[in-house]
Amino acid sequence: MADEKRIALGPAGQAVSENLRRLRGEMTYAELSAKLEALGRPIPVLGLRRIEKGDRRVDLDDIIALARALAVPPPLLIYPLGQRSSVEVMPGVERPTWDAFKWFTARAAFPSATPSDGPPDPISGDRPDVDGFARVMHRVFFHEDHDRTVGRWFAEYHSSQIIADAAAAATTDQERKFHEVRLQEVRVRLNELVEDLRGTRQNMRVHEVAPPPLPPILVRTLGERTFEVYERIDRDGRILEQRVVDAGGPEDAEMCASSEWYWQDLPFHRRPPGYVVDHAKSPEVEGER
Repeated sequence: MADEKRIALGPAGQAVSENLRRLRGEMTYAELSAKLEALGRPIPVLGLRRIEKGDRRVDLDDIIALARALAVPPPLLIYPLGQRSSVEVMPGVERPTWDAFKWFTARAAFPSATPSDGPPDPISGDRPDVDGFARVMHRVFFHEDHDRTVGRWFAEYHSSQIIADAAAAATTDQERKFHEVRLQEVRVRLNELVEDLRGTRQNMRVHEVAPPPLPPILVRTLGERTFEVYERIDRDGRILEQRVVDAGGPEDAEMCASSEWYWQDLPFHRRPPGYVVDHAKSPEVEGER
């Protein structure tokens, strides 16, 4: 509408305009527009020009598509990590760029203010927003720990293959024994990582965080089932309903976080009073039990 009041860009919107100009580099507007079209989020050349001039607002879907087209993580469109020492996170609230980036990517609480940062944040004052972060931090930390363990397992697994090939190609007993000792050491570390990963995934479910899907080779290595059983229980511990869902699927994630459904292997202290686990009543899945 012609008479509609135009909402001025805030610090984040202005940052997107500036960072888009820088990250686009030598890519033409036409090239960027074509990539956005292919991604299903078309923005015409005129629209891109207006974004860079600060005359057009962008929503979250635009930012995701722009980041994908520019081959950068979405937060870098907002916080120019390595380009500026500090950024305006909220109107009048200046923080170090790295601290703001960590907050935006759920790695840390909202950064506290220092005397040089100007007025304190209106929500948390001059201290970190620890309470807000504490409500979700375990989800982030669990996934980061899971990723690190999976990455370490694959690194050791590839090492074991290289060492096994070297042992097979050895021309002397001494050389072969040397590689076999190394191979045994790697296999011990692989077993330890498997146990670490199994423990992490168990803890994730205990804390109502659905673990991410595993690569097929790790599913086989862990002997992890490809389904999960959830139960709806009344206050007296009676099972009202059971459902079997694909492990790592959307239903698994939704039910794991639900307050109405209980993961069947959840420890007793998290169950309603009077509940007794009876695996014999669990639905059987062909080939999985």
